[in-house]
This record gives sequence, structure tokens and C-alpha cells, in this order.
Amino acid sequence: MATFYHPLSVLITEKKIYFNLVLILFYNFSFAQETAKNTEPSPLEELNGFTQTYYYSPGHKERAKDIAKFLEEAGDYFQEEVSFIPEIELYVLAPHHWKDVAVKLRHDV
Repeated sequence: MATFYHPLSVLITEKKIYFNLVLILFYNFSFAQETAKNTEPSPLEELNGFTQTYYYSPGHKERAKDIAKFLEEAGDYFQEEVSFIPEIELYVLAPHHWKDVAVKLRHDV
């Protein structure tokens, strides 16, 4: 016996999966909502030309651009679906910056 799925239910399920995936990615990529108050000069560079704030370790600009483009598209999706775009700061870090940047951001939250 064959089971038939209504196309609308399949579309709704796909949107739910995409929505949850985007939420998980925002959660994983966002270390803090506010700028860390640090008096030391940051070893990171800021990626310009996007609606959100993105920082990256020197030498990781292309990776930061790829992630930023994906998150900008996700932000457009949120705007269309729920009229909400989360504000994020994303840090694309080289391993030698993890301790100096990521650990401090986690403790500031």
C-alpha cells in the first residue's frame, strides 16, 4: 500500500527543519551579544559590508566571508518567516586566538 504525502505538509516540514538548523547555527556561532569590553588592542580584523558584526583572525578572511554570507541569507529567511533578525557577533578564530578571545567572551556573558 502506497503512502501519499500532501505537498504542503512536506513543505512545512522542510521549513521547520531549515528553521531549526538556522537556530542551531546562530547558537553555535554567536559567542556574545555585546561587544566585549577589552582595553587591549584586538588581534582580530572586522569584516565589513554585512548587516551583522563579524571578526576574524588574520588569514581567515575567506572563511569568515563564507560564513557571513550564509548567516546573512539565514537572516533574510528569519525576516521573511518571523519578522525577526537576530543581532549577532561572529568570531572566526584561529586556534591561537581561542584562549585570548573566546574564553574571555564566554566569561563576559
